[in-house]
Amino acid sequence: MIEKLKIECGVNVTNVFSKMFSDIELSKDMEKEFQRSYGSEIAGITFSTEILTHGIWPTDEVPLCKIPAAMKSCSDRFKIFYTSKHAHRRLEWLLTHGQCEIRPLFTDK
Repeated sequence: MIEKLKIECGVNVTNVFSKMFSDIELSKDMEKEFQRSYGSEIAGITFSTEILTHGIWPTDEVPLCKIPAAMKSCSDRFKIFYTSKHAHRRLEWLLTHGQCEIRPLFTDK
């Protein structure tokens, strides 16, 4: 499929797509390794990440966003984990690209 894209779209476009596919696979591997180290839940939060190469994926301006303490704990742990593997890389959180599922707990009156 990549070879067909090279012919139709050119090498530059194909290199971007190739890097995107590579990011997806590397993210899956990094996620599995992180979950082996810390588990799939941290402080009651199911936490997952995707690592994207800067300049390859389209991004918007990153707004300032204050996240809850429990979520901050998750992101801090992941940052420590990630920087232990890649000391010279910078990790930037794109919170606007994430999702959150809230499960309310209703009690009797």
